[in-house]
Amino acid sequence: MSIKKGILWTLISLVITSLILLVVFLIFYSRLEKEYQVQADAMRIEDSRYMAEVITNYRTATGRLPLSNLGDEYGKPIYVIFFPGDTPEYVSEQNSDVIYYDDELFIKEIESVLDIDLTIPYDPQKVSTGGRPNLYFYTYKDGVATFAVNLTTDHEGAMYFMPKYYKYEIKWE
Repeated sequence: MSIKKGILWTLISLVITSLILLVVFLIFYSRLEKEYQVQADAMRIEDSRYMAEVITNYRTATGRLPLSNLGDEYGKPIYVIFFPGDTPEYVSEQNSDVIYYDDELFIKEIESVLDIDLTIPYDPQKVSTGGRPNLYFYTYKDGVATFAVNLTTDHEGAMYFMPKYYKYEIKWE
């Protein structure tokens, strides 16, 4: 009977130790994730400011906003989704009320006008977490353009959507 008690006590000790290690790991991971998101949000804001400068320079050089000619011609909003590879499934490209424009063509248009070599900015996080889409986008509709990024933390000027999901956009009229 004492061998069975010893084995039982060993198993209980292993389970308790495993649970303690799991809790410590989850706390550590949560802190690392939060720190990573703060740094990634800083990069997202930096990317949006860089693209704002580029778009403003384009407007100064041409007298119009990028893709305004298409938006005005077709009378539909223009969306440019900045995402490496194929656009994620959660971005509906079936919406016939919107024209989706390729991000690489958008960049080529800007490069040709400004005579610069522009690297497409992408969200530093490769996988979406917590329901926040990890993409950037440019829109043009009725004389108004925006460049927007999605953040996980609140920032001055950001619009709250849900926990860990804020939209930060720069607008031109």
